[in-house]
Amino acid sequence: MIYNGVGLLYTWDSKELQQIEKMINHGEFEKANKQLSGFGQKGGLTKETVLGIKIIKVKSQKSSSWVERMEIIEQVIEELNKMDNPLLLNEALFVKALCFREVEKHDEAIEILEEAEKLLEQKLTSNDVDYKLGISRILKQKGECYNFSGRLDLSLKVLNQSLAIAKSLNEKNLLNEIYIQLGANFGFRANYKEALMHLNNSLSTAKKNKNKYQIANSYSLLAQQSQMIGKYEEAIKYIEQSIELYKEIGLSVFGQRYTIGLNYYFMGEINKSLEIFREVIPDFEATQNPRSKCFALWMKAIIDWHSGSIVKAVEYLYEGIEISNANNDTFISTLLSISLSAALNDKGEYDKALEIGRDSFKIFKQYNNIWTNSFYYESLGKIYYTTGNFNLAMKNTKTSLQLRKKIPWIKGMVQSLFLLVIISIDKKDVISYNKYLEELKVLVESNFNPLFDQIARISQALVLKASTRPRDWMKALALLESIADEEPENKNYVIIALNNLCELLMIEFSISGDTKVLVELEEHIEQLAKIAKSQNNYALRLEATNIQILTLWLKAQFSMTDLDIQSARNLLLETRELADQEGLIRLAEKMIQQQERLLGQLSHWDDFIRKYYEFIQK
Repeated sequence: MIYNGVGLLYTWDSKELQQIEKMINHGEFEKANKQLSGFGQKGGLTKETVLGIKIIKVKSQKSSSWVERMEIIEQVIEELNKMDNPLLLNEALFVKALCFREVEKHDEAIEILEEAEKLLEQKLTSNDVDYKLGISRILKQKGECYNFSGRLDLSLKVLNQSLAIAKSLNEKNLLNEIYIQLGANFGFRANYKEALMHLNNSLSTAKKNKNKYQIANSYSLLAQQSQMIGKYEEAIKYIEQSIELYKEIGLSVFGQRYTIGLNYYFMGEINKSLEIFREVIPDFEATQNPRSKCFALWMKAIIDWHSGSIVKAVEYLYEGIEISNANNDTFISTLLSISLSAALNDKGEYDKALEIGRDSFKIFKQYNNIWTNSFYYESLGKIYYTTGNFNLAMKNTKTSLQLRKKIPWIKGMVQSLFLLVIISIDKKDVISYNKYLEELKVLVESNFNPLFDQIARISQALVLKASTRPRDWMKALALLESIADEEPENKNYVIIALNNLCELLMIEFSISGDTKVLVELEEHIEQLAKIAKSQNNYALRLEATNIQILTLWLKAQFSMTDLDIQSARNLLLETRELADQEGLIRLAEKMIQQQERLLGQLSHWDDFIRKYYEFIQK
């Protein structure tokens, strides 16, 4: 008996179908589909063979609509229920479960797999090799469902059961897939050492199988694991190795190129990321797969979002949601809705952002995926924080932290704790921000990582800055200056550090009037503006402009008015135009209201800056 990673050879009643399965297992999809099409047109085929062809089409030709493929597999199962062929029926049920997995319907997939399991128990004996192999496959697939629905302990249990059976049968292809799922399980637990061990086992078995397609897949999984823990450069190297093999097989690599772009995006290398997205969008659009088209629309939205056309980005996201809803792809629809909520939040449409965000989070909770749910509670916390509802921001971010502790996911815990520190500072809750800071420092000390360490030090600086004691402000100033001089681990965190550093320098300058402080301040403002511009991020550009305006106000207070008033006017006009162009509705309205009335005379500056700064704070 030979398991080939896609189907069981004993299922098929013809050598032709067996050969097609082998092609699919080695990634020769185009060749397999051509042969499958020609074979299906032959006359004199048995009913079992005709149904087998349909089953293979459903699981291999994923470019067609998920709804259409589900209709076909349902018809096949209906036909097989009238026949006495338990192995073929088991395969059809297995493929139906795979279809549910594709759209993250984990519970539905598990129900189908349990039905397939009962079928084998009823029709075969427990000592039968076919029975053992079938059960091992089912357990592996259940483990995958449990993995991606957050039930990690249950997943580990069934995967180990599947592994024991596969080892006893020496089924190397099945072992390759089991090791991949074990790697994913420990990856979700942030146990990088164990995850790497299993993923390298999958790579080793793939190499023993001399299967380039499996080897490439193992590299892709190693990349995903590296991405999850923030090792983006390492992830890119793995993906590049997989790309070489996919090209040798003759497969397109636009999906892998997209993954490289995504890693650059997470690294903060926005320009590189957007360049890759532009390159691969036509390939995604050329497929007949609705989900691929939705990814293309998401990439278009990200490109416009970062280049200033947030209104167009929102339109793309709405279009993607419409396509995914038409194909009953709730998972992708919800993902796009989350992005839409964030876009509307940046656009200034806070009420709509919250409405869409809350609806999306409710849907996502149904998947029972702890890892993804933790991310979306954090996102909801950020939206509430932006709108000034600190209590709800705190509640949702705490929920995110609790979920991440259950996995546990170290990087996610660091991010949640950082957000809790910031929220607590704005709430002026001294007890809470000191508590979360200490928890963050302990976590980082026991799980050292340059990015985590930088986040912890920025958090420490923000807490010192929130103190009422000037000596703490000086400590914060020194800490932030050291961070500003470092190579950024993540540019977004460095921008937060620079913003707060500039604010402290403004305080120092307003007290001392020392022009040396002013020179240092303007150097950091230039650094801040440069990073913001390199990110093509309108929100960061507005933050940088805000700091520039406040600095000019300080200079005006020290009788440097001739040059500064005109410079301030230009900066304010730039901010207003930026807000208009990017759809930041509320900020644009504020600029229009304030511009003519408050920039006429120097005596209006104090009132203007106070109101402008209060607005930015909100």
